[in-house]
Amino acid sequence: MAASLSIWIGINRELSPLLNLRQAVLGRPADRFEPFDSESVQSEVRPLVLALNSHMERLKLQLERQTRFLDSAAHQLRTPLAIMKTQIGYARRIREPDEIGAALSGVDGSLTAMARLTNQLLTLGKVEHDGGGGASERVDLAAISRRAVADAAPRALDRQVDLVRESAG
Repeated sequence: MAASLSIWIGINRELSPLLNLRQAVLGRPADRFEPFDSESVQSEVRPLVLALNSHMERLKLQLERQTRFLDSAAHQLRTPLAIMKTQIGYARRIREPDEIGAALSGVDGSLTAMARLTNQLLTLGKVEHDGGGGASERVDLAAISRRAVADAAPRALDRQVDLVRESAG
């Protein structure tokens, strides 16, 4: 009986730091990322605590990136919304059909710009989420600009607009 009691006390004493760590993990609020004390556990468990701490740091950085992205997205979306609100208010006050058409065209243009902005924000969000570690590739900007000018040239000629492409080299 004394041997059993001694073994039970020994196991509880050895497991105590691990149980304390369990309580610390379970009791940790979702918005706290401080590292756990790796010195308070047995040396065999220390790599686990260090891995937990490393994971907590990555979670903290991810949450900070998400917060920055959401702040930026909210800011970027407020501007076109305010412009559209103003354009709609103007369209409600005027009575001339031509002016109403122009105001609605302005709203349409703002919606197009907002859709483009939304797509850009979604792309940025994906890059932020993926860590921006995608494969990079070289791009020939001179060739791209030549193609863009060649594509736009017929419209420029139709409208009698001089279209010029200059390059640094």
